[in-house]
Amino acid sequence: MSRYNLALLPAKQTIQFIQLAKTFRDNAAIDYILGEHSLPHITLAQFRTDDWLLLEKLWQQLMEQLRLNEFKELALQLKGLDLYQDPQNKDAVWLQLLPQYDPVLYNLHNAAVSILHQNNLFPLNKSADLYEPHLTLIHTTNLAYIDRYKEYQMNIADIFYPALGESDEAGQFVRVIKQFG
Repeated sequence: MSRYNLALLPAKQTIQFIQLAKTFRDNAAIDYILGEHSLPHITLAQFRTDDWLLLEKLWQQLMEQLRLNEFKELALQLKGLDLYQDPQNKDAVWLQLLPQYDPVLYNLHNAAVSILHQNNLFPLNKSADLYEPHLTLIHTTNLAYIDRYKEYQMNIADIFYPALGESDEAGQFVRVIKQFG
């Protein structure tokens, strides 16, 4: 089955996020780095399906939720770089940006997960109380980042909009199918 992502895409800073990822690029990048084939995003819910009609239905249900909640846009500050140890590869880490807490972000996540459940689908990412919103920059085996990443001070602000897209097996958002607005 194909992998899809209900996610938030940045309105203006896409290039800035990609350039930031490239500053960390090295020969140890495994399978994930922002760039031409990997759009910056904050995942709400990843899932699998091969049903194109269901994809359209999911998107329409999310749009209805946004309309009911009078959603216009989500302004987020991404302030911190974080390293996340890969649970499946002890020699690898995920380098990611963390958004400041915003209850709207968690409400969007919960709405996306609820819509999946209503359609007998289940999120591939952590959800509910385990949800950890982030914008991944790179997946690497260069463990020197454990010390180096703390040198970087981040403060990137942008407006984010919901989108439905295709993902690869690493979780990269590779193609926009539908976008809010």
